[in-house]
Amino acid sequence: MKNKDRFAKVLVGILILIIILACGRNQQGSPTQTVAQTDMAPADPVSTEPVVLESVSCEDGMTFIEDVSIPDGYTVNANESFIKTWRIQNSGTCDWSGYMVAFESGEPMGTMEQEIPDTPAGETLDISIEMTAPGGSGNYSGRWEVRSSVDVSLGGLTCVITVPSEEGSVEEDVEEPEGDGDISVPPAPANLRIDGWDENNTAKVSWDDNSENEDGFKIRRVGVAWLKNPTGPNETSFDIHCQCGETHQYRVVAFNAAGNSEPSNTITIECPPCD
Repeated sequence: MKNKDRFAKVLVGILILIIILACGRNQQGSPTQTVAQTDMAPADPVSTEPVVLESVSCEDGMTFIEDVSIPDGYTVNANESFIKTWRIQNSGTCDWSGYMVAFESGEPMGTMEQEIPDTPAGETLDISIEMTAPGGSGNYSGRWEVRSSVDVSLGGLTCVITVPSEEGSVEEDVEEPEGDGDISVPPAPANLRIDGWDENNTAKVSWDDNSENEDGFKIRRVGVAWLKNPTGPNETSFDIHCQCGETHQYRVVAFNAAGNSEPSNTITIECPPCD
């Protein structure tokens, strides 16, 4: 009986030892894996709307229209002062502000640089520069440029004059040679008058056309020279630009192949005072 009890205790002890060994091996063979979890919610995406930049662009352009005074080849006496006027158009899409007309090359007969009035795109304007003819005889040419506010050239404007020798200087009432003797000289125009001024110191003068056989008309500044002819027969007006503060006298004649008519009455143009 005692032997059986002892055997039973031994058996229980062996079983307990087996269980303990088995538990220890199980803990070593199955390591605990820890999974890190976070409760952080994903960040909201950054909302970025594209910034639209408005690009304002325009193109510069200048078109020469005509010589209002002193056409190319005009005769001017040595050291004589005159006004050169160009008519141009802002033919681009940019409004002009801070633009200049500046001397570029050739004979520097006048102002080296002069500001152009603000001019909207598409508008036409007259640019006038006071000049003085050189002291010696010959042909002289000067070139000016219209330049943008960032100093980009938009095109050139020329002044071409002839200065005669002292013997050939233009004098008052020097007539052109007689022409075709089969054609009669036209009657003289009459009632030369001033019809108004514009903002560019330009006077519009008008007259009565008394002839039917003229080829055109000539305007003369008394004591100096002929101005640019109007554009043919039947004209009855002409624009004269003058420098502020100056006073000059003018008359008009009709002409054809036979020569010039008698002059019209003489008018005195007093240019507006300088500011």
